[in-house]
Amino acid sequence: MKIETARDLFVYELGLTRGLERMGDRMLSEIAFELDNPDLRRLLHEGGEHRDRQSTNIDACLEVVGFTPLGQRAPLVEALRERYFNFKNTNPSSQALNLYAIGTALRFTEVVIATYRELMALADLAGETECRRRLEENCRHKIKYEEALVQYGVEVGLRIPVAP
Repeated sequence: MKIETARDLFVYELGLTRGLERMGDRMLSEIAFELDNPDLRRLLHEGGEHRDRQSTNIDACLEVVGFTPLGQRAPLVEALRERYFNFKNTNPSSQALNLYAIGTALRFTEVVIATYRELMALADLAGETECRRRLEENCRHKIKYEEALVQYGVEVGLRIPVAP
């Protein structure tokens, strides 16, 4: 794909975002499976209640712009996943692992929020108003999910001993 205009860049980034979201969802589900805290597992598994709607919104935008993304890798997600499992291999306490999992989910979510903000700006430049609306909806849901992660992180963090 030759990228020459804001619309071209929008389409390209939209395709990458689809891959980022899907790989990130798989990573969070994989991490959730490793945890012993059922509430945190549920929070990470769900990735927010609107995961399916977010995927539908991205796919609808891709359809509008007439682009079928290739199966793209998401190196950022791969790095976050590796970072998490490297930490897990240090044999941390259950509470420390839970807090680290929240941190990993937060890192991912913050990148996705920034990505949606960039996509909304590109959609504005490209005149893609319907996509802009859908992306803004996704961004709002990610921000709510981020807030839930932060709140849960505070609760988990309060249960970790400060010193042995």
